[in-house]
Amino acid sequence: MTRRSPLSVGVPVLDEFAGSVLAVNFGSYPRIGDVPSEQKLRRALHGADRGEITPDELTAVEREVVKAVLAEQAEAGLDVLSDGQIAWYDALSHLARRLDGTEVGGLLRWFDNNFYYRQPMLTGPVRWQRPMLLDELEFAGAAADRPLKAVVTGPLTFASLSNDAHYGSLAAAALAIAEALNREIHSWGDLELAYVQVDEPSFGAATDVGLLREAWAALTRDLVVPLVIAPYFGDVSRSFTRLYDLGAAGYHVDARSHAGNASAVDAAGFPEGAALSLGVLDARNTRLEVAAQVAGEVEALRSGLPSSSPLLVTSNCGLEFLPRDTARRKLRLLSEVRDTVAGALR
Repeated sequence: MTRRSPLSVGVPVLDEFAGSVLAVNFGSYPRIGDVPSEQKLRRALHGADRGEITPDELTAVEREVVKAVLAEQAEAGLDVLSDGQIAWYDALSHLARRLDGTEVGGLLRWFDNNFYYRQPMLTGPVRWQRPMLLDELEFAGAAADRPLKAVVTGPLTFASLSNDAHYGSLAAAALAIAEALNREIHSWGDLELAYVQVDEPSFGAATDVGLLREAWAALTRDLVVPLVIAPYFGDVSRSFTRLYDLGAAGYHVDARSHAGNASAVDAAGFPEGAALSLGVLDARNTRLEVAAQVAGEVEALRSGLPSSSPLLVTSNCGLEFLPRDTARRKLRLLSEVRDTVAGALR
């Protein structure tokens, strides 16, 4: 079978990691732990709600937590870090508050989890106004001792989960959001990032792939940073390979939420040089996996992939659903799995 090129829409590949097996934090991370020293952000948030501390003081506490989260990832031996999305209340409102044409509404359940998000309200044309994440990423990049990735919520999920009182169609809303996100990523300029992960938990078997392709083209236009698309939660057993035509720098598969997802990775048709992000630890279950068993799964999935394709060993979704101590243990497991798989390849 002829392999597809990941450069079809001009998005660069993760060439600095070619052929490597990397342990990577998926994205979000528990902001608050069980011990008093890990509850400073909870106290600061309560203080901010009561008007007892200023927004700048809250930001200072958030950044203390970001430093701690980066250190925990490094101590666990991860290769690529995230800032844990510590400043994000949820995956949508953090961006919706900063875009023109959007407001933040009431709480809705985040898919089938006992977590909630504030629903964006599309009240007018969605437009980018100013950098939304640049300060956070600059701080994390300066504090990190190894490559950093950024995470944004993708246009399809953003549009699907919003209350649209302006566009009247999912396609129009998704394309407007894609344009805004494109401008946001452009605003980061020369910020050094390993890659940008675009989360699309709304992607599934019923997704209009034509719309996703159009939104992805708008999102990635003229960008020089690699972008990895990350569907999760949904059943992609019959739709995962349809993502290959996007020409992304990498593709994430949630191998835990649905039994058939992992087997949907068509190694023979996988795009040459693109990264495969394998979500092999369950971020919604406190049970700790056995590293040797998970490594066996990873080795089986890697079989047949292009030799140039980086393998990103990660959790199926963000670790924010777990207690902080369990999340730390899962990070260490990622490193153990990486070492086992990398050793088998030598």
